[in-house]
Amino acid sequence: MAVTDTVEPSLPFDDDIDPARQRTITLLAVWLFVGFDAILTALTVGAWAYLRSSESPHLWRFIGCTPAHPCLTPGGYTVPGPVPLAGTFHLAGVIAGALLLGAAAWQAERAARSGKASRWTGGWVVIAVLAVVGALGMLAVAYKGLLFNRFDGAYSTAYWYFLVSCGVHLTVAGVVLAGFANRIRLGRSGDGTTTFRAIRIFAGWTAIAVTVLCIVASVGG
Repeated sequence: MAVTDTVEPSLPFDDDIDPARQRTITLLAVWLFVGFDAILTALTVGAWAYLRSSESPHLWRFIGCTPAHPCLTPGGYTVPGPVPLAGTFHLAGVIAGALLLGAAAWQAERAARSGKASRWTGGWVVIAVLAVVGALGMLAVAYKGLLFNRFDGAYSTAYWYFLVSCGVHLTVAGVVLAGFANRIRLGRSGDGTTTFRAIRIFAGWTAIAVTVLCIVASVGG
């Protein structure tokens, strides 16, 4: 009776995949994502700059409106007075969390390149994930403390959009970092440095994008 060998299906990141090809695919995917997001972020800031320079103070924050003479937005909302400026304290906390994210990812790559124990590299990734959670928490507090409706003029809409954009960036960063952390846990981090380099590139860009968006939101009044 003949015995036939069975071939088990391979997983996308099994050990039998060419390491060089795996490194190329991983880094190419990260750079493509970062490049596309950088273009969107630049367009967003450019659109804000155009609106801010072209809108009058009256239309930007409804300066001059009073309860006796309220203003009417293009969307039909009544604004009884100037839109108050949003606070910047919580946005500073968001920036701090984003910078900690970038620093932790950089330290994780340094630890991986120096050949230190995995608990150091994995620990820095955990710190990066916690930084994302903390930044999202500060972002939620900033959103809850808004004293205006997001449709109260161009300023309020732009500020609300920047908060949402920061939240999207941080959420995506958290999901991606969790995926990388799972690859590390399963021992599928490639040559030990490529994964951490990808984490550093992605987290570094997230820190830059969130910082820029928060600064623009802070000075947008």
